[in-house]
Amino acid sequence: MTSVSVEVGIDVAKDWLDVSVSGGKVFRVPNTADGIRGLIAGLSKGSVVHLEASGGYERVPRRLLQGAGLEVRTHDPLRVRRRAQSDSHRGKTDALDARHLSNTGASLKATAPKSPTREALCDLSRSIQTLKRFVSQTKVRAGVPGLEPYVKQALRDTAALVEVRIRKMEKEFAQRVKKTALRTRYELAMSVPGVGPILSRVVTSELPDDLSPFSISQLTSYASVAPIDDSSGKQTKPARIQRGNLHLKAALYMPALGCIQRQKWARELYARLMARGRKHEQAIVAVMRRLLIRILEVLKRGTPWVVKPDEEASVATP
Repeated sequence: MTSVSVEVGIDVAKDWLDVSVSGGKVFRVPNTADGIRGLIAGLSKGSVVHLEASGGYERVPRRLLQGAGLEVRTHDPLRVRRRAQSDSHRGKTDALDARHLSNTGASLKATAPKSPTREALCDLSRSIQTLKRFVSQTKVRAGVPGLEPYVKQALRDTAALVEVRIRKMEKEFAQRVKKTALRTRYELAMSVPGVGPILSRVVTSELPDDLSPFSISQLTSYASVAPIDDSSGKQTKPARIQRGNLHLKAALYMPALGCIQRQKWARELYARLMARGRKHEQAIVAVMRRLLIRILEVLKRGTPWVVKPDEEASVATP
């Protein structure tokens, strides 16, 4: 087969893939190993494949396509949709999305994929957080007044069993990360005052593999803790925080509260914002952002946090 560079757009669903080659007629193949291998057999060696990130359903196609030597670019669904709207394509179906990716994928900025190592750590970290939410919800349910005693005990026992599993998974993460190149990131994050194993785990698994192309402001925006200006002409709207990586944002919340209680810089920042009339939630997010900036400075610098004498004295006694 001759090597011809063609643009291939693939809209990914759980059970199938809608495929368009060079903007041509869309066809559908199963989202299975056999279906994808059949697709690969019909593609030119120089093909560039464009996929939308689809909550993990794109993983198997991406790995098999890359394994076959094809260039695969993963795109942010929101960015793809905005581009389609700017081109006056209002309709949205799987087939239209595949054709649009084929036609415009080359001009879209692709999302940097996770390395296999970080992807595995991210799966483990997010699963831990999912189980923690389950335990919290189960305990709330078990505390409902008047609940049948057998059900109450069953819920408590279930929560206890899951908590045991969570501790094992957290230990597994700590052991795994020490065997990878991300060990340095994990340990550097832990060196920042106020950062514990949970936040360090989330930072290690959720931040991009290579931080150098991104500024600190871009990364804080990615973590959904940076306010974005929204004004035009004489119209000035309050700055808004846009949706970003909610896993990072959630992990920053409790450490930020701890910093407000124990660290001078956080207490002063919180008090200053409250004195200006900011809401409690806004002041906490500001502390979350400042804490993340401290972590990012350490990661970009590549050296542990050094506690200054005045900063060390600012830590309040619990």
